[in-house]
Amino acid sequence: MRRGFLSWLMICVACLFSSPGYADAVTDWNAIAGKAAVAACISPFDDPLHESRLYAMMHIAIHDAVNSIDLRFRPYVFRFPEVRSASTDAAVATAARDVLVSLINQIPEPPFTPECRAEGVKVVEAAYAAALQAASGSVPQKTKGVEIGRAAAAAILALRANDGSDTTLLDSSYPTGKEPGEYRFTPPFTFAFAPKWGDVTPFVLNHPWQFPPPPPYNLHTRKYAADFVEGKRL
Repeated sequence: MRRGFLSWLMICVACLFSSPGYADAVTDWNAIAGKAAVAACISPFDDPLHESRLYAMMHIAIHDAVNSIDLRFRPYVFRFPEVRSASTDAAVATAARDVLVSLINQIPEPPFTPECRAEGVKVVEAAYAAALQAASGSVPQKTKGVEIGRAAAAAILALRANDGSDTTLLDSSYPTGKEPGEYRFTPPFTFAFAPKWGDVTPFVLNHPWQFPPPPPYNLHTRKYAADFVEGKRL
């Protein structure tokens, strides 16, 4: 499924934005997304899973929106008839804004609160208002850019709507054991964190287990003992 896409996604976006101002639009929204994630309480430590998904979807929407204005690369999901007269600044800002607001409002509760989500959305909306005001182009060009950005965001949001990311984050009912080698919660915590996240639909791989890690070492091997000792030391 779209092999290698995300590995060159940002390179493609940078190529599309050939002028310094356009290159800044992408990096600016990457920084805005980071600030919004902090405000929404999922960054820097509490929910790196939804945070990384948020960045991936935002940049895919930006890529597809810009590519619809200046077609150079294969779209990820959204294709719009090429409209070179549209405002690229408005398209970037709208694609980013629509993805961020939608995903921040989907942040799971619990453990996160409505107040956190509201703070994250506030950061995005303030940045969006400033970006539209500063966007280059005439009113019709900005309007067309907004239309393209909105459609690109809607396309990736629809594609990922049922990707499994709504899985339980704090699973207190996850099965544990008491015998050596059996999983148990890490004290003082009484839950497993997102044990089903491995089943979330990948962005690039054909399926989640395309490159599985090897199983743990057998308990009665020197390698297991060495890892055990290293873990205690650390």
